[in-house]
Amino acid sequence: MATTRLLIVRHAERLDESRDHQAIQAFMVRHRHTDRLYDCPITASGRQQARSAASHVASAVHTHAHMPLPKDEADRVIIYCSLLQRCVQTADELAQGLPFATVLQPVAGLASCAAAVNDVGCANFNFLTDPELSALCATPVLPALRNADAFEEALDVLHARHPDHLIITVSHREGIRELKLLNHHLSHAAKRRTPRYCAVAQFSHSPDATCHWTFIQQEELDGTVIR
Repeated sequence: MATTRLLIVRHAERLDESRDHQAIQAFMVRHRHTDRLYDCPITASGRQQARSAASHVASAVHTHAHMPLPKDEADRVIIYCSLLQRCVQTADELAQGLPFATVLQPVAGLASCAAAVNDVGCANFNFLTDPELSALCATPVLPALRNADAFEEALDVLHARHPDHLIITVSHREGIRELKLLNHHLSHAAKRRTPRYCAVAQFSHSPDATCHWTFIQQEELDGTVIR
């Protein structure tokens, strides 16, 4: 029986966790005393990471070729991403490396797991506007879904939209970890293994379980697979 399959790609290297101290300082000065201080872009290395992740995502799509992908009215595959710009930029680079037409749709709930957003709540975080998000990307961007859902609730909304589909998302390590912690069959080490930049985690929908998303595997850019 078919079931929804979910890919969560962790975003690429973020500027404030890089070694580019001059760029970090300039960003901090520009956005001091604003929420934007916690909404930093990805680095040049991060862009390369996201392009590399495209081959892992394409491989998963090929493996599950029997499953449809969510598409818009123009027949473009929708990649859902957190509303934070590091995820939008990662999704943009990822999309450009995939062998099919794509469109991005930012989702506030996919950002709700990130520490900075969780501290103040989705409804209170100063996310980028739709025009600002579009300006970041070469890939077309649909209007953001700005409902203040919790992370798992946002995933359930996507499942309801696209039952029995393979859904591609870009989000945060906290989101992947949150779902893994609810998978009681996993070892403690597997639950706590932090996904590195652009790791691709796979889950399947399990409506009768404590967690609606059963962990399948997590693949790192270097090919390491955690199950």
